[in-house]
Amino acid sequence: FTGNLQTANQLIKKGIYLSFGLKLLQSQKLQGTFKKMPIYSIFLETDDSDSKITDLYKKAAELYDICIDELKEKIFQNFKLVFGEQWEQNG
Repeated sequence: FTGNLQTANQLIKKGIYLSFGLKLLQSQKLQGTFKKMPIYSIFLETDDSDSKITDLYKKAAELYDICIDELKEKIFQNFKLVFGEQWEQNG
Protein backbone atom coordinates (compact mmCIF):
# COMPACT_ATOMS: atom_id res chain seq x y z
CA PHE A 1 0.00 0.00 0.00
CA THR A 2 1.31 3.43 -0.91
CA GLY A 3 -1.86 5.50 -0.75
CA ASN A 4 -3.06 8.19 1.60
CA LEU A 5 -4.72 8.01 5.02
CA GLN A 6 -8.23 8.56 3.69
CA THR A 7 -7.96 5.67 1.24
CA ALA A 8 -6.38 3.45 3.89
CA ASN A 9 -9.22 4.11 6.32
CA GLN A 10 -11.84 3.39 3.65
CA LEU A 11 -10.19 0.06 2.83
CA ILE A 12 -9.83 -0.97 6.46
CA LYS A 13 -13.51 -0.19 7.09
CA LYS A 14 -14.31 -2.69 4.34
CA GLY A 15 -12.19 -5.34 6.08
CA ILE A 16 -9.23 -5.09 3.73
CA TYR A 17 -5.72 -5.63 5.07
CA LEU A 18 -2.97 -3.32 3.84
CA SER A 19 0.46 -4.62 2.89
CA PHE A 20 3.33 -2.17 3.18
CA GLY A 21 6.55 -2.64 1.25
CA LEU A 22 9.90 -0.95 0.96
CA LYS A 23 8.41 2.45 0.21
CA LEU A 24 7.74 2.55 3.95
CA LEU A 25 11.51 2.92 4.43
CA GLN A 26 11.70 5.85 2.02
CA SER A 27 8.55 7.96 2.32
CA GLN A 28 7.91 10.09 5.39
CA LYS A 29 4.37 10.70 4.18
CA LEU A 30 3.70 6.95 4.02
CA GLN A 31 5.32 6.53 7.45
CA GLY A 32 2.82 9.06 8.81
CA THR A 33 -0.06 7.08 7.31
CA PHE A 34 1.37 3.79 8.58
CA LYS A 35 1.61 5.04 12.17
CA LYS A 36 -2.12 5.76 12.11
CA MET A 37 -3.07 2.30 10.86
CA PRO A 38 -4.37 -0.21 13.39
CA ILE A 39 -1.82 -2.96 13.71
CA TYR A 40 -4.53 -5.59 13.19
CA SER A 41 -4.94 -4.38 9.59
CA ILE A 42 -1.40 -4.60 8.21
CA PHE A 43 1.10 -6.90 6.58
CA LEU A 44 4.70 -6.24 5.55
CA GLU A 45 6.31 -7.51 2.34
CA THR A 46 9.34 -7.14 0.10
CA ASP A 47 7.92 -8.83 -2.99
CA ASP A 48 8.95 -5.96 -5.21
CA SER A 49 12.68 -6.02 -4.39
CA ASP A 50 15.68 -7.97 -3.18
CA SER A 51 15.84 -6.08 0.10
CA LYS A 52 15.70 -7.74 3.50
CA ILE A 53 12.37 -7.98 5.29
CA THR A 54 14.20 -7.40 8.56
CA ASP A 55 14.85 -3.77 7.56
CA LEU A 56 11.14 -3.28 7.02
CA TYR A 57 10.24 -4.92 10.35
CA LYS A 58 12.76 -2.71 12.16
CA LYS A 59 11.25 0.45 10.67
CA ALA A 60 7.66 -0.67 11.30
CA ALA A 61 8.42 -1.55 14.93
CA GLU A 62 10.08 1.85 15.37
CA LEU A 63 7.03 3.62 13.90
CA TYR A 64 4.65 1.73 16.19
CA ASP A 65 7.07 2.17 19.11
CA ILE A 66 7.05 -1.54 19.94
CA CYS A 67 9.70 -4.26 19.86
CA ILE A 68 10.18 -6.35 16.73
CA ASP A 69 9.03 -9.53 18.49
CA GLU A 70 5.72 -7.93 19.40
CA LEU A 71 5.29 -6.70 15.84
CA LYS A 72 6.02 -10.17 14.47
CA GLU A 73 3.44 -11.71 16.78
CA LYS A 74 0.75 -9.19 15.83
CA ILE A 75 1.37 -9.64 12.11
CA PHE A 76 1.37 -13.42 12.54
CA GLN A 77 -2.05 -13.08 14.20
CA ASN A 78 -3.21 -11.16 11.12
CA PHE A 79 -1.83 -13.93 8.92
CA LYS A 80 -3.67 -16.59 10.90
CA LEU A 81 -6.93 -14.64 10.69
CA VAL A 82 -6.67 -14.34 6.92
CA PHE A 83 -5.02 -17.65 5.98
CA GLY A 84 -5.33 -19.72 9.17
CA GLU A 85 -7.54 -22.56 8.08
CA GLN A 86 -5.80 -23.03 4.72
CA TRP A 87 -2.35 -22.56 6.23
CA GLU A 88 -2.93 -25.06 9.04
CA GLN A 89 -4.16 -27.67 6.55
CA ASN A 90 -1.19 -27.18 4.24
CA GLY A 91 1.37 -26.08 6.85
